[in-house]
Amino acid sequence: MLTGCGETGTVPKALAPPRAMTAVALRAVAVTTALDLPVQASVYAWRDFMPALGDSSVAHPLMISVQIRGGVVPPKVLECDAIYVVLADSVFGARPAEQRAGDGPGAIECLMRGGPEWAVGSEIQVIIGVGAGAQRTLIRRETSIDATS
Repeated sequence: MLTGCGETGTVPKALAPPRAMTAVALRAVAVTTALDLPVQASVYAWRDFMPALGDSSVAHPLMISVQIRGGVVPPKVLECDAIYVVLADSVFGARPAEQRAGDGPGAIECLMRGGPEWAVGSEIQVIIGVGAGAQRTLIRRETSIDATS
């Protein structure tokens, strides 16, 4: 379904964009999933309003951090292939900008940077493409967009 991203702790190699999917299809993705083991995901979405050096008119795009766990010690290395974000009928899909070790054994964290400029407080659906070995699946989480300052 989707190809894997780069090595843990690195920026992914150049990959084709995630396949196009409709908001209806993405909202139908299950909130629980399994590969060879149950897969759990937690999501944090925010727009960073920390002051930056230079131009203060710089847009503050959506950022998403996803923690994926496949049990205490998964039999295969987990990968994050894609992150889709849905707000009403709008869909934004991207490859993770970074993947690294997550909190705890066998966990990974993947980060999406540069998402759409949707309003803080918006209720969104985050759909993660995840894989282990040759297996691939999607898992969905609901969250709202937070703000940091």
